[in-house]
Amino acid sequence: MVFTNGEKTDMLRCFYLSNENCQQASNLYNNRTFLNLHVSLATFGSFEKPKNIRFRNAGNNEEEELNILAHFRAFPTTSTREATRELDISRHKIRKTLKKYGRKPYIVHLVQNLHPGDHQNRINFCNWVLNEGRQYLPFILWTDESKKK
Repeated sequence: MVFTNGEKTDMLRCFYLSNENCQQASNLYNNRTFLNLHVSLATFGSFEKPKNIRFRNAGNNEEEELNILAHFRAFPTTSTREATRELDISRHKIRKTLKKYGRKPYIVHLVQNLHPGDHQNRINFCNWVLNEGRQYLPFILWTDESKKK
């Protein structure tokens, strides 16, 4: 059986409260376990305590949403991670707000860039294939990397 740190701490507390007597500590811990279950059920309506949930008032949400939208309007190339650090608002909240208002976060797309000598290299390759390299055509994997969406 695996115990949480809180349960282990409670066991030690019972052990020290019973003057380090194992049998008394066991009885005390068992009694406290049922008492804790009773308190949880009476307080929360469940045997387990609910997880911490932060509740915010509506005014604060509207203010945060305006701050998020203003930030992305001023800095459209900001990522959601950067906005999280700068605005001190969770990334989930930022994404949710952008989606709510039909906006999309900026995402960097690294693309292959062409250099001045690339055009001539391509022409040389095509001429080589036409003149000497036809036997290699079945072994070349052709892809369409320039396909536009």
